[in-house]
Amino acid sequence: MGDRVLSLPEGYKETELGPLPVDWEVVRLGDDSIFNFENGLWVGKKGPLVKAYVIRNTDFAEDGKLSYTNVAELEVEEKQLLKKKLEIGDIIIERSGGGPKQPVGRVAYFDKKDGVYSFSNFTTRLRIIDKQRCFSKYIFFYLVYVYKQGYTIPLQNATTGIRNLDFKKYKNLLIPLPPLEEQKKIAYVLSVVQEVQEKVENYLKALKDFKKSAMKHLFSYGLVPFDEIEKVELKETEIGKIPKHWEVVRFEKCITKVKTNVSSIPKSQYKPYGKYPVVDQSQNFISGYWDDEKDVYKSPLPVIIFGDHTRVFKFVDFPFVCGADGTKILVPNKSLFDPKFLYYSFLTLKIPNRGYNRHFSLLKEQLIPLPPLEEQQRIASILSEIDNHIQALENKKKALKELFKSLLKDLMTAKIR
Repeated sequence: MGDRVLSLPEGYKETELGPLPVDWEVVRLGDDSIFNFENGLWVGKKGPLVKAYVIRNTDFAEDGKLSYTNVAELEVEEKQLLKKKLEIGDIIIERSGGGPKQPVGRVAYFDKKDGVYSFSNFTTRLRIIDKQRCFSKYIFFYLVYVYKQGYTIPLQNATTGIRNLDFKKYKNLLIPLPPLEEQKKIAYVLSVVQEVQEKVENYLKALKDFKKSAMKHLFSYGLVPFDEIEKVELKETEIGKIPKHWEVVRFEKCITKVKTNVSSIPKSQYKPYGKYPVVDQSQNFISGYWDDEKDVYKSPLPVIIFGDHTRVFKFVDFPFVCGADGTKILVPNKSLFDPKFLYYSFLTLKIPNRGYNRHFSLLKEQLIPLPPLEEQQRIASILSEIDNHIQALENKKKALKELFKSLLKDLMTAKIR
C-alpha cells in the first residue's frame, strides 16, 4: 500500500475506489442523509383513484434516457401517488427484469415538465436530499457508469428467468463525490454529448424515412419531381402501375449466376480483425474478418448477397469472404441492369417470411421492373447518395457512442477533470 501511495499523482489520495482527487469524497449510496429511496406503486383498486402516467422498465431507453412515447396512463390510488409522484431530477432504478444480454439495474433520469408521472412496482425512485453535496444528474451518470461497467451483474438474483436487483447490496455501492460545481461540470459535458447523439439519431431516422419515400416514388413514377407525378403516363402490370416506358422481367433474367459453392467460413470462426471482411446473411453488413486469401471470393464484382434464411440483401463491390450457410451470391445481368439499381429494386420486394427456412425459391418467383439503363443509373445514383449520408451519420452515431463511453469512465474515475 505504501508504494502505491508514493506513486499517486500530485493532488490525489488513495480511497476504497482507488486514487481520487483529494477534494473528492466517497459516500455510500445507502446514506439516508443524502439519498432517499421509494419503491414503485402497485396499481390498486382502493379509491379515490386518479390518472397518472406510470413509467415501467419497458420505457427505459439506451444510456439512461426515457422513452415517453408509449408510457401508459393508468388509474392509480391517490394515496399512493402522494408519495410516489415523480419530480424533475428523480432517478428511476430498474429493480426487476433484464435477461442474459441485458442485466437488471438500468437507470433513467426523469425530466418531463408536464403531466403527472409515477413509477411501477418493478422500479425504485432515487431522490437527492442533500442538494448542497449532490447534483442529481451527476449521480445519475455515475449509476449509468456502474451499469455499463457490469457492476450490477454480481448484485442480481434470478428467479424463474426474471432477474432481481439485490437492493441491500446495491445501496452498499460507493459513490465518488467531487465538489458540487465539479459534479455539475461533469454532468454538463456528458449531457452535451447525449444531446448531440439524440440530434444525430433524429436526423438519421428522418433520413431513413426519406429514403423509404424516395424509393417508393422512384419505383412508382421514375425520375419526375414529387409535384409532377400526375403527368407521368402509367400502365398496369403484374407488379402494379409503373411508367409506360418501363418493362417487367422475371427474376432469372436479372442475374447471370447464383453462386453457393464458394468457400464459406463458419460463424464460430469469424475473427474480430483481419485482412478481409466476412459478409454473410445476418443484419450486420460486415459480420467479422478473415486472413486467408484463398477463401476470398474470386469472381468479378459487384455482386448482391441474399440471405436465404433472413431475406437480407447486401450490395458488395469489394473483395470479401463469404460467411456461414444460407448466403447466396447473385451475379447481376449487366446487359439489362445497372447492378446498384438491381440491388435497390430487390429491396422493394415483399418476400413472405417463412421463419428460419429457405426463401430463395420465393425470390425466384419475383418480377422486377426494368427501366431504360440510363434511367436505372440515375435512380441508383440518387439512392446511393442518400445511403452515403446515412452511412456518414451511422459513423458519427458510433463515434459519439464511443466518446460518451470513454468520457463517462474517465470523468467518473478522475482520469480527466
